[in-house]
Amino acid sequence: MKKAWPGISAVGAAVILFLAYRQLFPDDESAIRHEFQQLARIASALPNEAPIARLAKAQRLAGFFARDAVVTISSHGVGTLEGRDQLVQAAAVTRANLQQLRIQFPDIQVTLNPGRQSAQVDVVALAEINGDKNPEVFEFRGSLDKQDGQWLITRLDSVKNLGQ
Repeated sequence: MKKAWPGISAVGAAVILFLAYRQLFPDDESAIRHEFQQLARIASALPNEAPIARLAKAQRLAGFFARDAVVTISSHGVGTLEGRDQLVQAAAVTRANLQQLRIQFPDIQVTLNPGRQSAQVDVVALAEINGDKNPEVFEFRGSLDKQDGQWLITRLDSVKNLGQ
């Protein structure tokens, strides 16, 4: 048994190093999924959040999108938003008119394009609005480009569900 401990220790150390490496240097698909999870966190609005904090979070949303990003949402009368400025304005207005908003992306499918500098995504979004426990479900199809090492959304279009 004493001879087995160095081998077990080496395997354990290798596993820890591998997990640390994956955390520090995620593959592109994991990085994109992580960006969407961060986007959900920033897009969500807490019930007692100060107005200045809501405005600051709306401004931070711009960092997930390319400067010339296009977002089309076919429900709730949103329509097409072009560029970061329109996205930030729409987010600020939406957040100001809601008491609470909780966004989740439970299903994110990523397809990397050849060259690994762009990707296509299919995303399911859940939105709990003002504490309603029956979230609205949205589906999006979009594209991202890798710019200066960061994945930025260049286009995001809502996909009509059968119920819409």
